[in-house]
Amino acid sequence: AKLWSPASPTLYSMQIALLSNGKVTDKVDSYTAMRKYSTRRDKDGIVRLQLNNEDVFQFGPLDQGWWPDGLYTAPTDEAWQMYNYFTGNELNRSEESEQIYRKEWKEIMDYLYNYPCIGVWVPFNERWGQFKTEDIATWTKKYDPSRLVNPASGGNHFPCGDILDLHHYPNPSLDFYDAGRATVLGEYGGIGLALNEHLWEPNHNWGYVKFNSPEEVTKQYVEYGNELYRLISRGFSAAVYTQTTDVEMEVNGLMTYDRKMIKVNEAQVKAINTKICNSLNK
Repeated sequence: AKLWSPASPTLYSMQIALLSNGKVTDKVDSYTAMRKYSTRRDKDGIVRLQLNNEDVFQFGPLDQGWWPDGLYTAPTDEAWQMYNYFTGNELNRSEESEQIYRKEWKEIMDYLYNYPCIGVWVPFNERWGQFKTEDIATWTKKYDPSRLVNPASGGNHFPCGDILDLHHYPNPSLDFYDAGRATVLGEYGGIGLALNEHLWEPNHNWGYVKFNSPEEVTKQYVEYGNELYRLISRGFSAAVYTQTTDVEMEVNGLMTYDRKMIKVNEAQVKAINTKICNSLNK
């Protein structure tokens, strides 16, 4: 078997045929991949994420996934998921709201199920609409046991699923640790740089920290990267940097909102990213 991985994303061609009395009456051409997502405790007792039975430090940039024609405003009432602003507690949803959530979450999983590159399901983010977390996480894992479940990225924490996910800005910080699950830094960074002629709102923009040049941003990115690297041996098994591009007034992207300017030194960013991604391959 040629296993799928980001370094070698091998896909197998596949054909399924329906025969009736020895004749093909219908057929479908598609593809599939062979890969395995799991967790394992390493020699130091830290739970690591694994791909094809090998430890891998998952690391990448945040992409917020706005609606293309309305950002957080859905294009139709039917597409809108009824939830409330996040609080420190789980929500008490109405029965109608709960059924809409469950229906749409299942539809998301069904729609994306066949993508071999998706390794983790994340039903909640930062307590936005978070409710019945243990129930939802358990259902998610039962519905698709081939992937890991992150119950709530940076949200209210419950002892369920495969991952404890922390958010911390701007610098990496290991504030909590779960000896029974993989501990990850679901968001950090947010280094801001406002570049004239590439701003959504020239007079009102922000980053978690702000600098005045790509050189300063790159230096801070590398410093945070080295902080993260040191925390990997203490327990972090994955991390996500905020973020890929600026988003409206948020100017903390690696690229501008119009995607016309890269705001960091690519070679230096690649070097620290490679160091982080290879941290468990020793």
